[in-house]
Amino acid sequence: MDDMPNDADAAKKGKLMRTLRIIWSILIAVFAAVILFRIYSWSQGQGNLHEILSPLGMIFVGLANIFSTRNKTLSSIFVGLAVILVTAGLITLFVY
Repeated sequence: MDDMPNDADAAKKGKLMRTLRIIWSILIAVFAAVILFRIYSWSQGQGNLHEILSPLGMIFVGLANIFSTRNKTLSSIFVGLAVILVTAGLITLFVY
């Protein structure tokens, strides 16, 4: 009988997931603004375009967190893309 979740635990988890989705929605907008600023700087002749890889990866991490309860396959795809983009961003940071 102890394995059965009670309503209080389910309510706490639901509230936590809603809060995380709201936080990630805000962070996605912040990372998108960072990407736009870096593209603008690149168009003015400053910086490199490969600097957008890590923030783009973080956007995919946020999307994976938002879709994690609804669609596990889509969430896994977003996490995979995020790992690839963030790793590529770190590699290009040290190479260039």
